[in-house]
Amino acid sequence: MSPVLRRISYAAAAFAAAFGVLWLIDSSVFQKRGGDVLPDTFTAEVRPRVDMGQMPVSTALSEEQALVVERVMPGVVSIQVERQRATTEDGPLRPDGTAGKVERFVTEPGVGSGAIVSKEGHVITNWHVVDGGTDRIFVTLSGEEGARRATLVDKDDQIDLALLKVEPRHVGEVFPALRFGDSDKMKVGHFVLAMGSPFNLRGTVTWGIISSRDRRVSDTLTAYLQTDCTINPGNSGGPLVNLQGDIIGLVTRKLQGPDEAVAAEGYGLAIPGNDVLETVDRLRSKGRPRIYHGLSVEDWPKLSAPQEKPSEAVVITGVTRRSPAEKAGLLQGDVIESVNSTRVSGLSEWRRALREHKVGDTLTFTVRRGKDVKEVSLIIEDFDKAVPPDSGVKVRGVTVRVLRRMERYLLGLAEPIGLEVEHVAEDSPFAAVLSRGKQLLHVSTLDRTTVTSVATPAELEAALETVAATGGFLVLGASGERDQWVKFLPMP
Repeated sequence: MSPVLRRISYAAAAFAAAFGVLWLIDSSVFQKRGGDVLPDTFTAEVRPRVDMGQMPVSTALSEEQALVVERVMPGVVSIQVERQRATTEDGPLRPDGTAGKVERFVTEPGVGSGAIVSKEGHVITNWHVVDGGTDRIFVTLSGEEGARRATLVDKDDQIDLALLKVEPRHVGEVFPALRFGDSDKMKVGHFVLAMGSPFNLRGTVTWGIISSRDRRVSDTLTAYLQTDCTINPGNSGGPLVNLQGDIIGLVTRKLQGPDEAVAAEGYGLAIPGNDVLETVDRLRSKGRPRIYHGLSVEDWPKLSAPQEKPSEAVVITGVTRRSPAEKAGLLQGDVIESVNSTRVSGLSEWRRALREHKVGDTLTFTVRRGKDVKEVSLIIEDFDKAVPPDSGVKVRGVTVRVLRRMERYLLGLAEPIGLEVEHVAEDSPFAAVLSRGKQLLHVSTLDRTTVTSVATPAELEAALETVAATGGFLVLGASGERDQWVKFLPMP
C-alpha cells in the first residue's frame, strides 16, 4: 500500500473512532440527563389526583348546586329595553351669528335580568332596569333564542321593583314560575346563588353566602340582604335563591368602593324576598297605596358591637324631612321598643309589625330617648300623595322635578335632596351649563364657603336668589361618579 493510501486509511479510522465516541457520549450522557423518553412519546395520566369517593360531602354539594341551577334556571329571564335619550346638538345659526341648540333623541339599549313568578307569565325585575323604556320591553326565556314582548303591569320606584307580563306564544301556555322563600329566615353564612344575565351573558350563575342582613344604603326604606355572589351590570333584577331554589332576594346592585369611583367586588345587595312578595301583591291589587312613615331604623344595639349583645329593639337612624315621622316628633337616635304594644326586638319584628298596617292606620311607638320613655303616635300616609309629585316646575328657564327615592339611592345620597333637569330653555341663564337629565344637588357661592342643598324647586329658586348678583356653582351628581361643580355667571 502506498504511503498516500496508508495515510487516508489512518484518517478514516480516526474519524470513525471519533464519531463513535461522540455518539456514545450523546446517548449515554445527554439523553440520560434528559430522561429515556423519546421526543415523540406522550403518556397521559389516567388516574385522578383526588378520589371523589374520599370527599363525599364536597361531591354531594357539587351535585346539589348543579341540581338547584337545573331546576331554577328555566324561571330566570333576560330583559332588554330600548330607551330614548335626549341629546343637544348645535343647530342653525341665529341672526346674531350664535349657534342655536337642537334637541334630538337617540335609542339606547339596556339589559337586565328577571324572574318568572306566576304560571301566567308575570316577571319581576328592578324598576331601574326598565325605567325610560317601558314602551319597548323584551324578555328572553331560558332555552329560547327569540325575545318576547312584555308589558309593564305596575312599578314601585320606592323599592325599585317592576312587575311585567310576558306575552304567551299560545293559548294556555304555562310558564316555569319560581316560588318565594321566607327571607326573614335567611342567616348570615347561608349559601345562595345569584342568577341572571351580566353583560347580557344569559344563564350566568354565581355562588356565595349571605354576608350581612339588613344592610341600609342612603335614603331608602329597604333593608337589603348583602351577598358575596359576584354581581355585574346586567345582574340587576335577577333572583337570589336559596338551596331549595326559592327566591329570597332580588339582586339590585353592588356597593361602591371607598373612593366612590369604582364598585367594590363581593359586596352585592338584594331586596329581601318578603319585601318583594308584599310589593307584588300590592301592585297586583292596583288599589292598595304604598305606606309611608319616613323612618330608617337599625338593630339596637348593633350585632357588630364588641360585646356581641343580641338586639333588643330598633334605633332610628334617619327621619325624612316633612314625613309623618318628623310630624310626630321622632328624632334620630330614638330607640323604638314596641309598635302598638307589640315588642320589636330587631328589624325582622319591625318589618312584620309594619306589614300588618295600611295607609291611615295609627302606629303607637314606645320610644326611649335617653333616660325618658314615652309613647309617640304616627299616622301612616300614602307615599304617592305625601312625596312631591314628579311634574316639572320651571325655575329661571330650567324645568326641574324632585328626584325619586331610587334615583337618590343610586347617587348615594344620605338625605332626601336633589332635582332632575327635564328641560332647559334657550334663553335660560343656565342654557350653556345644564341639559336634560342632569341631577342638581347643591348651589354654592363663588368662594365655596356656603353650599346649599336643594330638595324642591322652591328651595332651588331661593338658593339661586342669594347668588344671583355674584354667580356661583351648581353641584351636579351622577351615579358612581364624583360631584361635578359647574360655574355660572351673575344673573339679572
